[in-house]
Amino acid sequence: MAVNFYVANNVKEAFISKLYVPVDDELEVLIYKNKHIISPEADLLLNLDPYGDKVFSISEIDLLMDISNLLYERVSESEVKKFAKDLFSLCETAKKQKKLIVALGD
Repeated sequence: MAVNFYVANNVKEAFISKLYVPVDDELEVLIYKNKHIISPEADLLLNLDPYGDKVFSISEIDLLMDISNLLYERVSESEVKKFAKDLFSLCETAKKQKKLIVALGD
């Protein structure tokens, strides 16, 4: 996957944003192994284009927060817990700043 999640309103802004959460290949595998915990919303994370971008809507940001909570509460791997906590915090920051979340692949 190798995707980063940024606080930004568009792709151009994401390229200069310093607020981000990375997802490397190893973390993607751990999330994939636990996708049953966050189904059907798992697709929101797992179907991202590793070479493209996605701007998440406000309602999708709320779903990302729900997914983060589920991952944090139900998955034991510390890497997944850290990612879940960081993504939730990033989403909170975006909402406070009245911004969106942008996922950028490699």
